Amino acid sequence: MASIGNTRYNWAGSYDAVATYKVNDIVEWHNHSFVCIQDTTAGTDPSTTANWTKFAKAFRDRGDWDNSATYEVDDVVIYYDRVYTANAVDYTNDERRRNHVPYAQFICVDAHTGAGDDSTSPLDDNTKWQILVNHGFGDTSSSTYDRFLSGGDQFTTTLRTGDAPNNFVDTPDIGGYNGGLILAGHGLYGDRSIYRTKGWHDSHGDSYRVKHWITRNGSIKGQGDYTSSNSCWRSWGRSETAAEGPAEFYDWWRSSDNGGTGIHTTPDGKPPRAIQMEHGYGYTMALFNNGEVYHWGYGGHGQTGDGSNSNRNSLYRVGGSRSEVFNNSNHVFGSVRIAKIATSGGGNDDNTHHCMGLDEDGQVWTWGYNGYGQLGHGDTSNRNRPTQINQSNFNNRKIVDIYCWGNSYGWSMAIDDTGVLYAWGRNNYGQLGDGTTSQRNSPVEVNSVNWANEGGIVKIHGTSANDYHSVGVLTGNGNLFVGGYNGYGILDQSNNNNQNAGFVQVQNGPGSDGTCENFWMGGGRYASMFQLHQTLDGDVDSGKLYATGRNNYGQLGIGNTSDTNVASLVTYGIYNAAEALVNTRDVQWTMNGNSDTNNCVIVDNNGLGYCSGYANYGSTSIGYSSTYHNVGDPSGIEGYGTYVFQMMRMPPGCKLKQVRGFGYTDNWPEYMYLTENGRVMFAGRGDDRNQGDFRSQYYSTMHNFQQDGS
Repeated sequence: MASIGNTRYNWAGSYDAVATYKVNDIVEWHNHSFVCIQDTTAGTDPSTTANWTKFAKAFRDRGDWDNSATYEVDDVVIYYDRVYTANAVDYTNDERRRNHVPYAQFICVDAHTGAGDDSTSPLDDNTKWQILVNHGFGDTSSSTYDRFLSGGDQFTTTLRTGDAPNNFVDTPDIGGYNGGLILAGHGLYGDRSIYRTKGWHDSHGDSYRVKHWITRNGSIKGQGDYTSSNSCWRSWGRSETAAEGPAEFYDWWRSSDNGGTGIHTTPDGKPPRAIQMEHGYGYTMALFNNGEVYHWGYGGHGQTGDGSNSNRNSLYRVGGSRSEVFNNSNHVFGSVRIAKIATSGGGNDDNTHHCMGLDEDGQVWTWGYNGYGQLGHGDTSNRNRPTQINQSNFNNRKIVDIYCWGNSYGWSMAIDDTGVLYAWGRNNYGQLGDGTTSQRNSPVEVNSVNWANEGGIVKIHGTSANDYHSVGVLTGNGNLFVGGYNGYGILDQSNNNNQNAGFVQVQNGPGSDGTCENFWMGGGRYASMFQLHQTLDGDVDSGKLYATGRNNYGQLGIGNTSDTNVASLVTYGIYNAAEALVNTRDVQWTMNGNSDTNNCVIVDNNGLGYCSGYANYGSTSIGYSSTYHNVGDPSGIEGYGTYVFQMMRMPPGCKLKQVRGFGYTDNWPEYMYLTENGRVMFAGRGDDRNQGDFRSQYYSTMHNFQQDGS
């Protein structure tokens, strides 16, 4: 039998007892989908196995649990924590959600009719119900609930804490899923080798008083200001306790993992886990390890990908409306498994963006805003459903990587399996690298550099804010090529002239002589770039870091507050002296978009953190709030007050694994840290309880997030 999505199947709706059906007709009957395998006469219902076989296991949303209702197998209900509801008996169920009353979703495993009391409730009768998703639910007096949390059935691993992942490919060099909390990572799943990230692609934009992360068991949690303008799954309000984002996983339920024929299986047969997340101002998009994509928050130009132009305050499956996804009818991604996602960021009140998805067959899908041709379909019309870019635009080659930036002024890039680079969209500063400043509504080859002769492309990284765009491309030969906006000298050209005649090599840093191992761009319009020298035995420059660009707050760590268009040595202060900062693992900014108040955090290979630049609200975790990060430590040990990096104040024994900067304007700087032992920590502004407590104050050193240990 053909796989799900083959065009020979015919969706015939709900089973009709007076109708006749032919082979490959699909009907819905008793909450499941059945495919006809032998022509029928009227009245031959799907219980007749000679004529029908189950096509896909499904389930039906029955809303809030009713103690007297009749339920069939695979009905799904919501049940509220009775500890909370006992103190809120006058709440309607909708009010309970808005007031953050904990609840859980349960699935019926034994058909029954309620007795009018709690005897058959999801909490009290585990022979009839099993838990699907936990939203802070917790009546721990119940032995049934204890069993749900102890791993006693296949559903308990869906969205709860404490599970270790099984059979995931660990790719720590690209932020892969590795059993720890992931702030915003890219990962592999199974043996699907089409997904490969050539470098850290950071398109993240500002985040308005709310943040999300991926937990160790692959669920997504959010924290902060849950308003209608933010990327969240609460209807309104603020929360000091992290909340999990629920996803229906209809495509997984009808996959072969659950007795169906769908393709959206997971590597271990367990419920899907998030492996990649992208966010911007007012929205978030996530990819799960079965190839399903979800988007929530701003969707005014079709970014949700569900056929609408509506904002969504809960996770929405990309590909069709909820009914279309549920019925697998007109569901664009019903037979497509996505391997990587990208979004164009968005910041400083700019929530307009576009979205990209790369499937396992090397095809590129785009949707959302298209004012500058960034979707790659030869026009400037928005798309509210994923649309595949014609493969002829890529010389009929498979695409192996995708990138996009630019907020509402979007532009996109892709690499095919022969190493050819393509670009399209906004090109006002020549950021596409095609030697022009012409807008491109369809992909064009970027051949201003012979990438094959350069050892291929290793990493692409860009930065954008408002309508200012810069990009860099690192090659296998250790050379760094740049293009686009060159304000403040970010592109290391010994001048501040924009580069719009094609990609050019940097002039001074490690990328100028083939010794560049890694590089980072960030800071929005007032951007900077860091180049890391290769680690070479006997080389006096081994492992050193060099910076260019905006430096008005000393964020480059070069000992002054002057901008520089010549790569300059990055230093840190210790024992009342400045020394070269070496062996950098990552560089991050607070994502303040169009604001001219930037700082940087650097993590080295030993897990130590360093910071420099704008220190308002204590975001740099040095123990104080200051406009400039230039206050020396009186002991002369921890700091050196001449605009160089300082070691951050960290808990004893703490080593950093990942750092993510968040921000909105100059008044909202903060960082989120993941330690090697799996703790989530924060520093910076904490209004709207977005740092996990009731006080809504700022923290000038890293503090442990007050949530449930995800």
